[in-house]
Amino acid sequence: QCLNAKREGRVRAVIATVLETIPYNNEGIWGRKAMKERARRQVDHFIAISKRAKDALVKEGTDSKKITVIPYGIDTKRFIPHHANNDQTNVNILFVGRLEREKGVLDLLEAFIQCVRVEKQLGKQLHLTIVGVGSLGQTLADRMKAAGLLKNVTLTTSSYDDMPQIYKKADIFVAPSIPMKTWEEQYNIALLEAQASGLAIVTTNSGAIPENVGDCAMLIKPDDRHALTRALTQVISDPALRDSLGKAARKRAETVHDAKIVSRKIDHLYQNVLASVKAKT
Repeated sequence: QCLNAKREGRVRAVIATVLETIPYNNEGIWGRKAMKERARRQVDHFIAISKRAKDALVKEGTDSKKITVIPYGIDTKRFIPHHANNDQTNVNILFVGRLEREKGVLDLLEAFIQCVRVEKQLGKQLHLTIVGVGSLGQTLADRMKAAGLLKNVTLTTSSYDDMPQIYKKADIFVAPSIPMKTWEEQYNIALLEAQASGLAIVTTNSGAIPENVGDCAMLIKPDDRHALTRALTQVISDPALRDSLGKAARKRAETVHDAKIVSRKIDHLYQNVLASVKAKT
């Protein structure tokens, strides 16, 4: 529709934002391949939210000069760190996302069960909050009950307005995403919220996640419950590590992902593209 509007002279330029990180993904869908080919020729510029997305575009045949990498941004005034947790005994872990296999939420619950079994050795009282909806909701509830964890795990949903407060109650954020055949984590907004909230982050090397978190998170292999359990145990048992990871996360949010920084980059790009189009007419 946008390209048609450009052809009819209703808009001067078209800029498209691209998340996809898997080259040629889903091109078996009728019309998809032709639509992408037209976009490559006629879109004036692409914003790729990650270098991985840019690489996918280039591999498909997009001119790299027509691509600028600009990541997602986050409101660092809305999502802010909580006060220091002086209670080193209680540790709250948070997951936010779709309750689906690829988000790794089942792996997280199993890893948490293992941590609870040794919590006395860790000297901690643990609690896991899972915020989201999806097809695995009942499976998670049944597993919590079978493991006797109804007091240790909260399975809930929330409005976005309440999410900053939910992050403030947490000490550790976990995003154990698992790449699938036709999907991998394209960026993960919840990781930005966790960074802005100053949480220690444990996540997986899936899709564009490494670009998102940089060096402010503990990265582990996807779909590896043992590795996830080890990482959680380490972060749970080491308050100094949690503190350093949390401070690094907040710094990254402020210096890389702050919405004002990102918006200025987008504005600069739009002005340049518009100037270039005007020069050609």
